[in-house]
Amino acid sequence: MSDQSNWVRFEANRDNHRMNPEDFSTELETRRGRWWFPVVWAYESVLTYLQDTPLQIKWFFQRRFRGFDDRDVWGLDSAITRFVYPRLKEFVRWQCEHGLGTPLDFAENPVGWIDALGKMEKAFESMAKEQFVCGFDAKDFPSPPSKNGYKDPADYDQAFKEWRRTEYANVKATEEGLALFAKYYQNLWD
Repeated sequence: MSDQSNWVRFEANRDNHRMNPEDFSTELETRRGRWWFPVVWAYESVLTYLQDTPLQIKWFFQRRFRGFDDRDVWGLDSAITRFVYPRLKEFVRWQCEHGLGTPLDFAENPVGWIDALGKMEKAFESMAKEQFVCGFDAKDFPSPPSKNGYKDPADYDQAFKEWRRTEYANVKATEEGLALFAKYYQNLWD
């Protein structure tokens, strides 16, 4: 009977005391300072590695036999971004230096072709930052402002509106770059 009541109490406590992200990060920093944290972290890392080993083997054979693994299918946008972004970046550099291949639309204005290529590159760079691929990680992705940094709610609202305007502009620039990529896809050769 005692075990049953403890379990019910635990469940009620857990549901009523969900942590918000700020409390979670504070709790995590507190736990990191304790002596047992590295032991638990090492144990969980080894356990995760052992659990993922069969999947790693499966993905290895998939990459060898069909050229890609299931993870590329699960996140096809990330896989395409990982493939296209470094090559497009080099293509833009090559076109800026040599400028040999220009579509007919830009025959009289080759600088416009370089501008269009720059927009395409920025679109894929934005997608790479958003998806944490091609060497980008969370620090490269702009996150919304935290309420903790502002004493006045009006300042926070202003900062949040500015962040939203910036994000909207990034989304529009990405859409424009991807539209140019689709339009001039067959002209991406030298």
